[in-house]
Amino acid sequence: MTSSTNTRCSDSLRDWINVACINPLSNPPSQISKKSPQEVEEEVESDALPAIISDSNNRVRLVNSAYKEMMGQPECSWLDSMVKVKRMCGEVVIQFCESKISENNNGYSCWVKIEWGRDGKEELVHAFCDVMKRECDSKDYVFTWRFHITAKEACQPSYNA
Repeated sequence: MTSSTNTRCSDSLRDWINVACINPLSNPPSQISKKSPQEVEEEVESDALPAIISDSNNRVRLVNSAYKEMMGQPECSWLDSMVKVKRMCGEVVIQFCESKISENNNGYSCWVKIEWGRDGKEELVHAFCDVMKRECDSKDYVFTWRFHITAKEACQPSYNA
């Protein structure tokens, strides 16, 4: 790893999702049902897989509990009781190794490398990801990203990868 990567990964308030091998789905859903922001948030939160929602500028707007658990973020029950939406403490950054995804297609598949720092250690996981376009009434929720990982991969430190 380069020193810039080491600095990047050790930042405990930032996760990096490096996206590669982007392929439009051959049979994406032709119609996407429009949902309210609350419906989108509840659907993503109920997913057992780690998942995020990105906006039209490919910024991460929301992460689910499975994603936060993968990162090792402790639960804050008092904060969760005050806010209904599960937000991440810190920033989640999507980086594209190739071309970016386009809103012209309803779905994609890709491979990602997710990097984060926890307890002063760099960690990463490689995962297959499906990306589906959303139709949301008012918030800028454009894509849902679902990461297909196993518990073993999620806990594997970067020096073993």
